[in-house]
Amino acid sequence: MTADQFVAWSEAVFGPYTAGMKAEVTEWLRPRSPFMVAALRQVALREHPSVYGKPPGVHELEAFRIEAQDRGHALEAIDAASRGRPLIPDITDPFVDAEFVNAKIDKLRERFNLRREVS
Repeated sequence: MTADQFVAWSEAVFGPYTAGMKAEVTEWLRPRSPFMVAALRQVALREHPSVYGKPPGVHELEAFRIEAQDRGHALEAIDAASRGRPLIPDITDPFVDAEFVNAKIDKLRERFNLRREVS
């Protein structure tokens, strides 16, 4: 959800902003991710009083921000999962066996003129 979409939704639900507050809310929301803005919508719908003519301003949105950040991360994770994008990258390193490791160690010993300890 974009800042403009949030403002349009908020005005449809709670009533119009004053011109000054509309600009302030839009600017406050603009740098936030779409997931954060969508989460703010969810929190505002639940927490903001349903009084027509009193849409949530910057003060209220700032109070909702902490809860919305957690929700925003969850929404982003859900979106990533639904797109088939892995949340944790797959480990692509091949299995390294003892022979490979020993060969590398021997090369390092040769390079630094170290003697091999016999066990």
